[in-house]
Amino acid sequence: MLVSATGFDPLAGVMPAAAPATSTAAALPVATNDGVPAAVRAYWADEPIMVKVASCESNFRQFGEDGQPLLGWANPEDIGVMQINRKAHAAKAKALGLDLGTLEGNLAFARHLHRTQGLAPWVYSKHCWSPQLAVATN
Repeated sequence: MLVSATGFDPLAGVMPAAAPATSTAAALPVATNDGVPAAVRAYWADEPIMVKVASCESNFRQFGEDGQPLLGWANPEDIGVMQINRKAHAAKAKALGLDLGTLEGNLAFARHLHRTQGLAPWVYSKHCWSPQLAVATN
């Protein structure tokens, strides 16, 4: 099960009532994409098309080479494994208690978007994740 240090369980899509306070004097490790593909596949086991979306949008990367959240090359407002547009969605994500820069927050907000808007937020990568469209337009 993928559970963050704050207790967030992205498979359930919920935050705990209060995240535990943490303090550390040691430097935080650089974030890597180790385990991200498996986490995405597990999280979206009920919606396989979203696994394809993540692959197309970010190649299963939540973080860039510098360890910071991955930003879109075509639109630097897009962030993380699901390439969620911060300009359009940061306020709502924050209101839901989600951080789009974390894998957990990015996946949970993507589930919110998928439930409320379907695949529309990822229309620009549809040529990649929708083979039916690729066949129909060739």
